[in-house]
Amino acid sequence: MKLPDTHGPAVPKKIRRLATLSSLCFALAGWGVSTAHALTGTINSNAADAAVNDLAGVTSVSGATSTFCKVGNSSADATQLGVVHVFEIPAALLSDPTQQFDTATYSARLVSLASSTRNADLYGLGYRTSPTVLASDSYVGALDGSATLLKDNFLVPGMSASIQTVSNTTLVAYLNTQLFAARAAGATSAYVFFRTSPESTAGNWQWFQLGMVEGGGSSIPTLAYSSSTIPAPAWVPIPLGGGGWVTGLICDATGTDIYCRTDNGGAFRWVPSTGEWISITDTIVPVTTVNSADLMGIAGLAIDPANSNNLYVAAGGATSSVLHGIYASTDKGATWTAINSSIVVAGNEVPKAFGERLQVDPNNSNILWYGSTQDGLQKGVKSGSTWTWTQIPATSVPFGAVPSGSKAGVSFVAFDKNGGSPIMYVGVYDSTVGGTTGGVYQSTDSGVTWSKVSGVTLSTPARGEVAANGTLYVTANGLVAKMPRGGSLSAITPLAATNYRALAVDPNDSSGNTVYMGLSSGGSNSKIWRTADGGATWSTQSTNFNNALSIAAQEPDGTPSVIGYWFGAISDLLVRPGNSSELWAGDFFGVARSQNAQLLGGPTGNQAIWYRLQKNQEQTISSTLRNAPTGPELMAGLIDVGGFRYNDISHRPYGSYGNAMKNPIDCANVTGLDFSESNNAIWARVSTNNTAGGSTYYGTGSYTRDGGLNWTAFGEIDRKQITMGAAGWQTWDLTTYLATQKAKGINTVTLLISTDQNSSRSTSVVNFASKENATTTIRPYLLVNGATSLAPSHDAQVYANTPTTADTNTTGNIGVSFSYAYLTADQRFSYLKFDLSGVSTITSAVLNLYRQSGTPVGVIYPVGIYACANTTWTETAVTWNTRPYPYASGIGEPNVSGRYLTAAGQNLSGGRIAISGTNPSQLVWLPFKGLSSTPHYSNDCGVTWSPAAGLPSNINGTIDKSNPGYTIQQLAADRLNGNFYLALFGGGGSGNHGIYRSTDGGANWSLAGTVAAGTYNVYRAQIMAAPQANDIWVCDDGVAGSTAGGLWRSTNGGTTWSAKLPNITAVGLVSFGKPPVGSSYLYSVYFYGYYNGVKGIYRSDNYGSTWVAMPTLPTDANIQGLAGDRQTPASVFIGTGGRGMFQGQ
Repeated sequence: MKLPDTHGPAVPKKIRRLATLSSLCFALAGWGVSTAHALTGTINSNAADAAVNDLAGVTSVSGATSTFCKVGNSSADATQLGVVHVFEIPAALLSDPTQQFDTATYSARLVSLASSTRNADLYGLGYRTSPTVLASDSYVGALDGSATLLKDNFLVPGMSASIQTVSNTTLVAYLNTQLFAARAAGATSAYVFFRTSPESTAGNWQWFQLGMVEGGGSSIPTLAYSSSTIPAPAWVPIPLGGGGWVTGLICDATGTDIYCRTDNGGAFRWVPSTGEWISITDTIVPVTTVNSADLMGIAGLAIDPANSNNLYVAAGGATSSVLHGIYASTDKGATWTAINSSIVVAGNEVPKAFGERLQVDPNNSNILWYGSTQDGLQKGVKSGSTWTWTQIPATSVPFGAVPSGSKAGVSFVAFDKNGGSPIMYVGVYDSTVGGTTGGVYQSTDSGVTWSKVSGVTLSTPARGEVAANGTLYVTANGLVAKMPRGGSLSAITPLAATNYRALAVDPNDSSGNTVYMGLSSGGSNSKIWRTADGGATWSTQSTNFNNALSIAAQEPDGTPSVIGYWFGAISDLLVRPGNSSELWAGDFFGVARSQNAQLLGGPTGNQAIWYRLQKNQEQTISSTLRNAPTGPELMAGLIDVGGFRYNDISHRPYGSYGNAMKNPIDCANVTGLDFSESNNAIWARVSTNNTAGGSTYYGTGSYTRDGGLNWTAFGEIDRKQITMGAAGWQTWDLTTYLATQKAKGINTVTLLISTDQNSSRSTSVVNFASKENATTTIRPYLLVNGATSLAPSHDAQVYANTPTTADTNTTGNIGVSFSYAYLTADQRFSYLKFDLSGVSTITSAVLNLYRQSGTPVGVIYPVGIYACANTTWTETAVTWNTRPYPYASGIGEPNVSGRYLTAAGQNLSGGRIAISGTNPSQLVWLPFKGLSSTPHYSNDCGVTWSPAAGLPSNINGTIDKSNPGYTIQQLAADRLNGNFYLALFGGGGSGNHGIYRSTDGGANWSLAGTVAAGTYNVYRAQIMAAPQANDIWVCDDGVAGSTAGGLWRSTNGGTTWSAKLPNITAVGLVSFGKPPVGSSYLYSVYFYGYYNGVKGIYRSDNYGSTWVAMPTLPTDANIQGLAGDRQTPASVFIGTGGRGMFQGQ
């Protein structure tokens, strides 16, 4: 059945399948407004019930006043006979947005039936605001897709003539879908329709007779129901695992409770029964608290040795954080109370992996010690419910010193309670030239008096732990030391000129001789050492550990690890009490565990094996989230770990090296994502990395034509996966690039052929026949417009191992090779030059290369074709050292470093990207300020880029301010008409926002209008295009807090703007999602900011006329990414500044 447009909504199958989700989709329209109450009742069929007939496609309605109607077939004229019953949704239920159908039973009296009837099915036909049965309600056969099958074989031959009932979840879901759709459309009355019709169209003069309301009594069809309160919506974590620096690990004395702390994601507790982590600090203060995100940096964790339910954290992100302090929990982190709000805590500054700084006195649970970064050693004493804090004088325990930058202060606190007189140790960090305060200090009288220990000079202690026999072990810059109880410090350093940090003593070793420690630096050369003789000898294992054993990085259950296939910046180590074989490690990517630690440093094949423990330890930082109307459920751009593509947000994505949005280049920060509204399979992203100095960005972008499965780097024209084996032809599509070059009047082009790391890291060469090959039929050629074959005018190969040698192609082949980034000498590139002057225009262009047979058979090589600006080279002279550089890499090595270099010599990096809504080959790139800040445009899918004209020089100046540049969104593509928009936030005069527009694919720009914001500076601001032509929104947070900033809308492409929407302030993010089913509006709007002074995520289903609150935010962390769900109504995605991603419904 197909409902007329003037009646009820066509209900998507996805909504019909998801009854639970449907119940949430529209509930928020009045959440918290009405008083919830359950309703029950029985509805009689409306007098409009009738028979529907179909005679050879001609439909009609009859029997509106009959006491019964027929369901069956007529063989005489092939008429289909069906019955439609109509029920009005009770007004009390329709008008109460907190209620939904909970149970339902449909009943209809079978008055009589013939002996040879055919099965009949029960369908739901949707809702309408009128009870009138329509001729179009007739059954139209198996393709009756607009109807919902409620009960197959509702009526069957031989059943008794009695009341027949249906009561199932499908019925309830159908009723709720109609209920929510009617509410969303603002209906004041709504009728639902049920049709019983035969499942066969063959005539046989046999039928059922169903009672109608006119029959009275038991013949009246009924719908009995009960309602329930719609459950409060919730935020669901989107799984990824890891992604941030775990800076510390602690465990209780029994080995039962293991905790980890992080630099910006709070703290977590391990749940061994489920093999996952749970966050214990998401709501250490209410999420509506201003600056609550400050508390997501955890600088210290401590467990009360006398009662493991008592837990303490030192929380605060930076020295400048507004919120910071020490918090206490008596239920293992379920709830928290501030016990000191004045101590400066810097859990996300450079010394964050030192420790542990926070300790409970093992002899007195009412005493707590904290080694601060700038306020010295602090002592807290509890009396009743009150804590009193004192600072140990600097004359007793110095405050530490550094030449500049973040302070390290008192780096650790450790206790030796094994002797008759407990000893307390603290580390003081002093890295100043000539500094004398650094070292280890001890107290034997519960912290009343202190003295610096003697022995080897150790001025920069990072971590300290006491072994079971009372021996203190300490790691530091360039030194590892130990000190027996009552002795002095002596060096046990395994490798000179190395900085050490991570440290673990084996609490199960009563001799105190088994110790582990880790290198403080990151990278693949990081190491872990083990000694079983107190440091006399050491064994070591590189933290690329499992690679030598061909064991993939994975969780213990075999789930592939998404992030962290090697260790980097190891922060801490922990041996589990009761099991000396179990060693835990925290690093830049999360937590890992070995359960055969005693083998650490053993020979290949007999080494310690590590597994990642990342489940629910969500710590990624989001920069951008996007969701298209079709395709993947979510695309996520993240900081430090790249980007990920989610086909199903309930499962972790994974791919090569765990990166499901793998790029042919290495850029860890995905800062911009966009898709084309006209073709949702086409996406672009831009990425950046910091150089070693941290002050300069380099980066690139990439383009996908298949929804993110495969990507080509900007500057790369096409890429194919080639499997080694038998010889054969390979082709690459160069149409868009060459057509664009030809249109510019360019007749000579250079193509670079290069391969990325292959599936086995093989150094074998992929050889292609050259233009000199003796077999003329396998020489390379370019097939233009399907008819013209162009041979290259030059071809050559260059080899990094012979950088000054020109290859004259004496073998008749050109080749490519590349094993991995650390063996750049294995790189081999090939070049082709083509003359296009013989063709006037290009409508298609396919490069054909004949691949020679090769080994290792089955190994996959990703081979890309790159564009180069240099066309003056010759095949007899070009060498590795003189080779043309591709646009894709400013250092000439696209497989090693993606530093996009324009023809004008400009490096472009990170920033924002937008794709035309009408022509996906057109893009605009607003790079981060650094190497080049000029916006550029491309009309060949990102292969070449040219500077835009007509924009002010400071158009991206906002990104260069001290703000989270990753979340500033100044660029947008109109979703429907092909225009692009750029915002100069705070630069439109009088503190307003200037909006610039391009109508020619980004080449030329002009001022379209000005947003009267009155905001001279912003921290977060965005311009976003809604899925409607000329419909754009601007938000800013106003920097000053919840009383500044706001949200504005333009419906004419930025020329004029609405006044600031009322009651809305400090808006940092805005996005758009799928509208409610049956809505006359084209989209829903979401924003993150303040509404009536309350921070949260809000949704409007009517373009901002009214707003409703989404669920209370799930975490104190900053919200840095927002994407309305374009596939599911009332659903939204958020990305945080350290706690991963969530979906809210």
